[in-house]
Amino acid sequence: MPTEVLRAASVVANDSWTDQASSGVAANVLAAIDDTVGAHDGATSWITANTSAAAREVEVSLSPWAPSSRAINGLRVQFYGASTDPTQVGTIQAYLIVAGTRYYGTEQTRAVSLETYTLVIDDAWDVNPATGADWTPNDLASVTVGLRQTFDASWFWRLTSMEVPVEYVAAAADL
Repeated sequence: MPTEVLRAASVVANDSWTDQASSGVAANVLAAIDDTVGAHDGATSWITANTSAAAREVEVSLSPWAPSSRAINGLRVQFYGASTDPTQVGTIQAYLIVAGTRYYGTEQTRAVSLETYTLVIDDAWDVNPATGADWTPNDLASVTVGLRQTFDASWFWRLTSMEVPVEYVAAAADL
């Protein structure tokens, strides 16, 4: 099944996530997580929640959906990152905002070493959670993707990239 990978297009809301770079030169939050699909930057830039607030969130809009006339089979939200302290375990969770309502993915509880930057979140939404029906191109145009850290620790997660793979039905000409 063909897949189109959408990336962060703009930051919609940000509560306490900041951008960082291994060079010490700050990028911006969007630039820190918009790595080219399949070519993650090896953690040269990332976002991190650097306050002791109980919950920290960042929300982004998505790049445009190109195969606009194709039937959509579902989408995934994937964040890549690592923990600044793999001896601790914290929670992190993706969510979608559709028609003004939040739909949360599975809360992830794991510790990942800074040396292992890996897939931290991989949540699937096979149908539009607001309607219970298959996704449409118009649905994708208005979806916001969010990330919520619920562990109360400073500098816990370093998130290096965000991707939203969308599976769709190939047109007869593609087969």
